[in-house]
Amino acid sequence: MEENVQRSSTDLPEVLVDPRTALADDLSGHTVRERSRVLRQTADLFLNKSASYSDQQVKLFDSVMLQLLDHVDREVREYLSNRFAPVDYAPPGVVRHLANDDAIAVAGPVLQQSPCLDEEFLVGCARSKSQDHLAAMSLRPTIGHQLSDVLIERGNDQVVLNLAKNSGAKLSDHGYSLMVDRARDSRQLACAVFKRADIPRQHMLALLEKASAAVRSELQLEAGRKAEEVSEALKLASQKLQETSQEDSQRYANARLRVAVLQQAGCLFEKEIRRGCRGNL
Repeated sequence: MEENVQRSSTDLPEVLVDPRTALADDLSGHTVRERSRVLRQTADLFLNKSASYSDQQVKLFDSVMLQLLDHVDREVREYLSNRFAPVDYAPPGVVRHLANDDAIAVAGPVLQQSPCLDEEFLVGCARSKSQDHLAAMSLRPTIGHQLSDVLIERGNDQVVLNLAKNSGAKLSDHGYSLMVDRARDSRQLACAVFKRADIPRQHMLALLEKASAAVRSELQLEAGRKAEEVSEALKLASQKLQETSQEDSQRYANARLRVAVLQQAGCLFEKEIRRGCRGNL
C-alpha cells in the first residue's frame, strides 16, 4: 500500500540517523540553557561506561560534544573539565578544547591532571597561556624535560617553585641551570631545588656557590637527608671561595710590591700604572 511510502529521516529509527546531524537539527534555535543540559547529559552518558567504548565510539562522543562546547555557559565547561580531568579515555578533542579555555577554572583541572594531553600540546599551551595556566601544568603528576624548560623560562616564582617541589617533573641540565640562577636569593626555592632527589652534583655545587649567605645558611640546616654529600659540597664551595680570596690577596700583595720597587727606582710612569690596571703589573 502507498501508506508505506518513503518516510522522512526524522521518522527513521534512531540507529539509522547520524547522531551529529540529528543533534544539530534538534538543537538549532535552542537556548544556551537547553544546550548546556544536553551537553551535561551526553558527558554523563559517556562517563558511565568510558572504558568500554571503542575508539570509533569515543570519536563520535567527541564530535557531538565539540559541537556544543562553544554554545554553553562557563559553569558547564567547568563541570566537564572536572569530570574529564582524571579520565584515561576522555574524548581528546573535548579535553584539548577545555585546556585551551582562557578561564583558568575551566582549563585548570585538565591541564593539571588529564592523561589525554601529550607534551607537545602542553608545551604549546605553556608558550602562550597565562601564569595561572602554567601553574596548573607545573602540578601535573609527570612533566617531561621540554615542558619543564618552558615552565622555568616563562613561569613566575610560584610556577618555578611548584616545579622544583614536583618529584614527577624531569629537569634538563639547562632547566637546572635556570632554576639555580633563580634560586640564588630565594630561600624557599633554593631549599626546594636542594631537596630534589635527582639534583646533579654540579648543580648542587653551583647552588651553594651562587646562593647568598642567608640562603646558604638555610641550606646547611636542610642538609639532613644527604649530610655526607652536602658536607663535601659545602667544603668544596668554601674551599673555592677561600682560594679565590687568597688568589686575589696574593695578586694585590704582588702588585703593591711591584709598585714599591718601581717607585723606589724612579720608574713608576703612566704606562706602568696602565699596565697594572690591566692586570699586567
